[in-house]
Amino acid sequence: MKHLLIILSVWALSIASYANEPIKNVIFIIGDGMGLNQVCTLESPNHFERAEYIGLSKTYSASHKVTDSAAGGTALACGMKTKNGMLGLTPDSLPQNSVLTILQEKGFSTGIVASCRINHATPASYYAHQPNRNMDAEILSDLYKNGPDVFVAGGNKLLSIDSLQNAGYTYVNSIADLQKQEKGKIACVLAPEDMPAAPERGNDIVLGTAEAIRLLEKNPKGFFLMIEGSQIDWAGHGNNAEYMKAELEKAQNDDEYNNALAIICDVAVSEMVSDDRYKLAKEVFVIDHHRNKSDITENHLCNTSCVACCEYLTILLLENAIC
Repeated sequence: MKHLLIILSVWALSIASYANEPIKNVIFIIGDGMGLNQVCTLESPNHFERAEYIGLSKTYSASHKVTDSAAGGTALACGMKTKNGMLGLTPDSLPQNSVLTILQEKGFSTGIVASCRINHATPASYYAHQPNRNMDAEILSDLYKNGPDVFVAGGNKLLSIDSLQNAGYTYVNSIADLQKQEKGKIACVLAPEDMPAAPERGNDIVLGTAEAIRLLEKNPKGFFLMIEGSQIDWAGHGNNAEYMKAELEKAQNDDEYNNALAIICDVAVSEMVSDDRYKLAKEVFVIDHHRNKSDITENHLCNTSCVACCEYLTILLLENAIC
């Protein structure tokens, strides 16, 4: 029997699989720029408190004590640290496949949902291999070649509908049109660039998440879905408390980012399907950040809190859960 793994990043690990059974579906949720301080602005109860286990991650990059979203996203996507600004490359500029790409090659369905443009640093980390996060045209070229089966995000002035269609995507620009889709590669572009801030963007993230899961779970082998709450980070960069509060209150008020989290938590504990692959389990990955990749074994699975380098979450997922 196979189960669902949910990883809440950067600050938490939550709902995981049975240690002795392979994982079928993986949902990786990223709150960009969301640390303990941001989460603690929420009043109780909230869906973050449904996490049974919490871990801390060391987010420094290969070049800076303070990472950026490109290096941080690459660590989460590819299981290794790189230099700030680099996407899907080692510090020596060698391409490194992401967990999304690896699982796609193994026959899993893949998806991305983000409240930023699809070529922004974090989502791009899952499909692009570029030395500079600002290389929009090159990143979009990688999207056409290596993109996920389904994505819901903002667009870019250089994004080409013809190129998307030539890559096999059905292009839609509304949630209503997304809900009409039943199969194939889907590009749902909901804004010309980044999506609006909360609350102007309405329920597009939560509805996009629900539709992505609906489409991806049609694959009997399983799926990988990355969801990013992108604009928490932008509020922090702008030192804008009102913006930050709006993004996080969407979570507290059962809307947007945290509503998506609520849906996923509900799926994990529900009996929505005939088998119980979504059943909640009580293990969490514990990784010693001093260990090398080759040292990580299934013996590092146990039910306790953890302090971990974020890139090893992906390594352990690949080596001990699915591959």
